[in-house]
Amino acid sequence: MTMQSTDRETLKIVFLELLKEDKEFRQAVVKEIAIEGQAIINEEAKREEELKTSIHKIFDKYDDVFKALA
Repeated sequence: MTMQSTDRETLKIVFLELLKEDKEFRQAVVKEIAIEGQAIINEEAKREEELKTSIHKIFDKYDDVFKALA
């Protein structure tokens, strides 16, 4: 086991102990996770909307071709 992995394991143990023992710390962590999760959801929604807009532009551009093929 390397020094870095040992330090990481120690930090993990301390962090988990803090979560168990300190209610305010636990609430702050949960709040941060929720905020980060919402930011990810917002970014995904933005990308999805941009993709839909691009698809609509492509279909509008070739609308005559699609109608002719139909």
